[in-house]
Amino acid sequence: MEHFGHGRYYAEWIPIWEVYLCQYCFGGNRPDGIVMSFPDRKEFADKLRAKGVTLRFNEQGCLIIPK
Repeated sequence: MEHFGHGRYYAEWIPIWEVYLCQYCFGGNRPDGIVMSFPDRKEFADKLRAKGVTLRFNEQGCLIIPK
């Protein structure tokens, strides 16, 4: 987990996506993926697709976070 800024921004680098995911993204979602039922999550998925990332989803429709 990386630490940033004055108040420390806890995030983890996801190399295949080329993004940092904050602690909230890990703690506020299911342990097996990112819940996609919020509008900002669709935008996030669209940005990943635009970068050429192939997305994988589990049985519940959650976006699987690559390890």
